Amino acid sequence: MSRLTFTSPPPGLGSATDFELNTVEGAQGLYSLQTASDPEFGMYLISSDFVPGYAPSIPHEHLSELGLPAGEPAPVLLVARTDGAITVNLMAPIVINRARGLASQVILEGEEYPMRAELAYA
Repeated sequence: MSRLTFTSPPPGLGSATDFELNTVEGAQGLYSLQTASDPEFGMYLISSDFVPGYAPSIPHEHLSELGLPAGEPAPVLLVARTDGAITVNLMAPIVINRARGLASQVILEGEEYPMRAELAYA
């Protein structure tokens, strides 16, 4: 379990900025993110490692705000949804700095990533 403070409230989760990030037992790379004030309120996140070739360009100001060095790959999680198929939002990744307990959901501008990309199974 990790406590994360978002630099601004993630879209769709009200004004909450304090969250608990938990691994989902038996599902490597899958996490639950719940608001610290109401554990029933949250979403599922998945490691971007499950999307081959996904390499978003995270703006320098977001990396700086999180205390991450520019030019190095940033740890990225993706919002996962189940609407029959499992989809992930590639247009708005969540970038984290676990060491500092900070996170930010970044809306990528000028990138051609879909908001709902279906995960492929191998």
